[in-house]
Amino acid sequence: MGSQVWSDVAGDPDAPLVALVHGSMDRSAGLLRLSRRLDPTHQVMRYDRRGYARSADIGPPWAVEANVDDLESLLTSRGPAIVFGHSFGGNVALGLAERRPDLVRAVVVYETPLSWLDWWPGNSAGAAAMAVDDPGDAAEAFMRRLVGDAVWERLSPAKRSER
Repeated sequence: MGSQVWSDVAGDPDAPLVALVHGSMDRSAGLLRLSRRLDPTHQVMRYDRRGYARSADIGPPWAVEANVDDLESLLTSRGPAIVFGHSFGGNVALGLAERRPDLVRAVVVYETPLSWLDWWPGNSAGAAAMAVDDPGDAAEAFMRRLVGDAVWERLSPAKRSER
């Protein structure tokens, strides 16, 4: 199983569990509004994926399998959940549903890249990142495609490193 990532569970402990999985450019705090809307009627789990916010010290965030391991570890002790994934978080949610359908009641994905499908556009930020072998270079290629070269060049070295 993966390393333990930071997580928080709120809401009615007897209600259905909803697990929120943030995307590549976010952290669990980005899903706070959604969790607050859900927690009166659901038990809601938010967590920071490896490499982000309160899970930053765990290690690189780019491996899908490691992220699926982490989500599996979190849900194994809590039981099945409705899993919502945004962007890359949707790939994590879909990966868990494929691996452990017993832990997933339903999957909801939003803006999730499906780059392995033939019809997916080949000029996306994800495609740019996948064309590069080095993870640091892949992250830069992703960001340059997402925000443009001019915006990337204006970022401070610290912000570029953080991204």
